[in-house]
Amino acid sequence: MGNMHSKRPQKIIKILNLIVNIKIRENNMRKKFLSIFSIGVVSLFGMSNAIAGDLPKNIAWTAYGTTSSGYAQSVGIGQMLKKNYGTDLRIIPGKNDVS
Repeated sequence: MGNMHSKRPQKIIKILNLIVNIKIRENNMRKKFLSIFSIGVVSLFGMSNAIAGDLPKNIAWTAYGTTSSGYAQSVGIGQMLKKNYGTDLRIIPGKNDVS
């Protein structure tokens, strides 16, 4: 009886470690996606400028909250758009995936 109870904490620890590792991998994948997405957005703006002429004076898009890396990347993209194209980027922080 005592042997069975001593294995339970070990199993629980293994399960918790698996959960933590999965969360870390998801977070890394999210960061990679945001980086690739940002590069794609910047590329699209460059192509649209070459194809369609000028960019609009104002652009608005949403990002996660102000403490997220996606928001920080959006700020950087906004600075680049302002400097190179004279376009203001309005970043609207969302509170969840639906915003």
